[in-house]
Amino acid sequence: VCLLITIATVSLGTGGVYGSWSADYFHLIGHQDATVPVPADYVFRTERPELQKIYALVVQEFGKQRIVPTWIPEGYTQEELVVLDLSHAVYSSLTSGDQRISISFTEYREKNPHNYSKDNMIPFVYEVAGVSHYIFSNAGRWVTVWEVNGLECKISTSCSKETLFCIVDSIYEEIE
Repeated sequence: VCLLITIATVSLGTGGVYGSWSADYFHLIGHQDATVPVPADYVFRTERPELQKIYALVVQEFGKQRIVPTWIPEGYTQEELVVLDLSHAVYSSLTSGDQRISISFTEYREKNPHNYSKDNMIPFVYEVAGVSHYIFSNAGRWVTVWEVNGLECKISTSCSKETLFCIVDSIYEEIE
């Protein structure tokens, strides 16, 4: 019996966070120094009540953060929005027919990082506002994982990769 295990580690972006992966899993290692500024007068601007509810729960659990998207495609409704006490996380699931967007925020744990299932592809980095977003696919869904302000963030969607980019971009709309 021959067993081949491939593990890769890469440092991309300016923040010092590393992504480590095998053929089947991805996780963040290290700690990203990047912060997303949240001015005292920051107002979360979206016309989507589903996203306003997510933002309110993030503020309740983690304080003012600039990590919640302000845009998702039309037609999505909130299926689930919960605080997971054991892992101190905010989790939301939005659906439109058989399409799904999952969004989660968890306190970053360097000693016990989350493992994210992935397809056998090399993750790539989408850098926005100085934050490295690792992107990979898993079972027909696009996933992005990033760490900022001490929080591990994840968006997973059955939408296209381009739609995922638009969702991520909406987080940083007012930042140059």
